[in-house]
Amino acid sequence: EETLLPAASRKAYRRTLEHSLQTANGEGAGVNVPVEMTALHRDGSEFPVELAVSPLRTAGAVSFCSFITDITERKRADDRLHAQLARHGLLNRITRAIGERQDLPSIFQVVSSTLEDNLPIAFSCVCLYDASRKVLTVSGVGSRGAPLAVAMGLPERAHLPIDNNGLSRCLRGELVYEPDTSALPYPFPQRLARQGLRSLIVAPLLLESQVFGVL
Repeated sequence: EETLLPAASRKAYRRTLEHSLQTANGEGAGVNVPVEMTALHRDGSEFPVELAVSPLRTAGAVSFCSFITDITERKRADDRLHAQLARHGLLNRITRAIGERQDLPSIFQVVSSTLEDNLPIAFSCVCLYDASRKVLTVSGVGSRGAPLAVAMGLPERAHLPIDNNGLSRCLRGELVYEPDTSALPYPFPQRLARQGLRSLIVAPLLLESQVFGVL
């Protein structure tokens, strides 16, 4: 037991054995349902398994035969499916929320708020791009991130210069991902880092192949 199972799975294993013993004594439902738990590789790393235990009665004694199936790939497939369903659900919620509004600021605000409510992010906003002035204007801030927006000097209608902030790539249509804002030598990511926002994703918003803003 100690060799195959981590401490967190041993209680579940013992409950499975107890149920199998009851089944063997005619007290249970007669069918042992496979149980999902975690097992151990030789190197001590954990992986998901499905455990089925069958009682064997011989000469008045009861022994158990355990079948362990590695379900790592099945769990990965399930996780991918759940993630895809979650993305579809999020898009549906955003679409419905947008359909209830007419003006752009309200649409931007509800998009940012919906992302904050449904994804593991602390702050979301939409900025419109003024190509003639080469500046981004904050046009919609998520409701949960509003206090952070004030702390960072990024409330609605605030201007964000593009030069020296590492944002020009996004305005060329690229998705920008920065895993560590504190390591970037630009004022904007440093402003985020000071508020504890250590990673940054900036997505271009396009209309007929032209960037009109960023998320």
